[in-house]
Amino acid sequence: MAQEITAALSLCTNVVSVTWMDYDEAPEEVFIPFLRVLRTMRLKEFTIFTVYDLGDRVWTLLNSMTGIRRLSIWSTKPLRVLEGWVAQLGPTLRDLELDVSSFDERFLWHAYSCQYSVV
Repeated sequence: MAQEITAALSLCTNVVSVTWMDYDEAPEEVFIPFLRVLRTMRLKEFTIFTVYDLGDRVWTLLNSMTGIRRLSIWSTKPLRVLEGWVAQLGPTLRDLELDVSSFDERFLWHAYSCQYSVV
């Protein structure tokens, strides 16, 4: 099914905003085929919601993306978005929203959120 979806997605020529949501324990295997297509587009806005870490291969592909103006990442794992990607996005990035949420051993919800905008 992923092949049919990515084939259809690759025919789209004017996509500028994408939201990716996953609840899969192995998001790397699921996300990579879509990310390969998304990298060919001129995305201006990208939102990622993930329960698990995206994986090294996904972060490598994400780090190669440029031209994004608005980036929003929501995760329950520590974010690695600042490991190299910000240098690529620096010339165009205007809005950055990062949110890390997790449970501790007593099931208390902790959320850390920050948002930056360039005016």
